[in-house]
This record gives sequence, C-alpha cells and structure tokens, in this order.
Amino acid sequence: MTAPCDLLIRDATLVMPQTPAGWLGGGAIAIDGARIVDIGAGDAVMARWRGLRTLEAKGALVHAGLIEPHFHIGQYISRGLHRKFADAQRPDLTYAAWKAAITPAEEHVGVALAALHLLKAGITCVVDPGTLFDTEGAAAALRAVGLRGVLAAPYVWDAGAPAPRSCVRRAPPPRAGKP
Repeated sequence: MTAPCDLLIRDATLVMPQTPAGWLGGGAIAIDGARIVDIGAGDAVMARWRGLRTLEAKGALVHAGLIEPHFHIGQYISRGLHRKFADAQRPDLTYAAWKAAITPAEEHVGVALAALHLLKAGITCVVDPGTLFDTEGAAAALRAVGLRGVLAAPYVWDAGAPAPRSCVRRAPPPRAGKP
C-alpha cells in the first residue's frame, strides 16, 4: 500500500554523496508539504509513495534539497532585456522603468516560470533577496508549482543606494521612500 505525497519526482539521476559513486540513476524523491519524505531507488520509493503530482525527470540530474540562496525570481522574465536597454540609447527605456511597470499578474507568471526552470535544474528551494513587489502573489506562484521559497519583504534595496524613483512609487507604502 502506498501513502500519498504532494510531489513524486521519478526517473531522476540523484546526487547522493553518501553512495560510493556519488549518484544514483533511476531514482525518485517523494515530497510532502515542505519536506522531502523519501529519496532513493525509484522502484523502492514509488512502492511506498503515490504522488498527487508526478514530475518525470527523464534522467535529469537532481540534487534533493538544493537551495538557490540568491535569485531575483521576480526578474526572471527580464532575461535578455538588459542588453536591449543598453543598446536602445533611450533615457526613458531603462530596466527600472520596465521593472516598475510589471503588473502583479506578470510578476506571478514570471515567478512561476522561474520556479519551473529551477525545479528542472534540481533546485527545491529559492531565496529572493527582496526584489518582488507582490510577495503574496509570488508565494502563490511558488506553491502552485511546488517550489519552496523564502521571500524578503516587498522591494528591499541596499541602504544608501539610490532607489529608482519608478520603483519607489511601486514599493508598498510603509517602505516607499525609505531605502
């Protein structure tokens, strides 16, 4: 009899430093809530767990519990734009202006896409250092995809660093104008 778990990752090449080879092909990981509840040979794990969702790793390398400690998850959809901003030579076309114009729905989709990319790379937890405007929406996107995350307060920037005016206008009221 199998027990239910939220997510079952199958057919993974698991990074397992405790094994002689350091890896295990055909492995599986069972995740329930925010916990990895089982990891090992695929047949054995799947005999014990039934995933409410199943992710086919197709032999991809998976490091269970790998944390991405500094990832601007809300800015994922800007990949490739920085060069375009620099090449445009227009003072009104800046990264800060683009960032400030992102809607909560766009930020949600961007976070979900980034979370899928991170899961595909074997990362099971992400830390955003404070570059989200809508942390509740980002948390919902992470939950929908099944990635754990730690999200800083909405829009944090370094003390003393100039904060782009367009981003200050978007920051939540208690933080607006207080870098």
